[in-house]
Amino acid sequence: MKKFGIQFPIHPDAALLAIGALAVVALTIASVVAILTGTAKGYVVLFVVLQPLWTLLIAKITYDWAKSQGRKED
Repeated sequence: MKKFGIQFPIHPDAALLAIGALAVVALTIASVVAILTGTAKGYVVLFVVLQPLWTLLIAKITYDWAKSQGRKED
């Protein structure tokens, strides 16, 4: 697929989905490490705010992508 003059090997929305999923995993791991090492303090609040936002973003991208792949109504 070609978008913005760049040839993507995969669908750009799928790439965004993968990046978002990796970010959620990274935030989860970092949060667990922060809690276990006792340096959590304000980071947990940041995680609690960002986790639902990333999840909603991933859900929206997935929904839009799946809808665009569906059968076109006549």
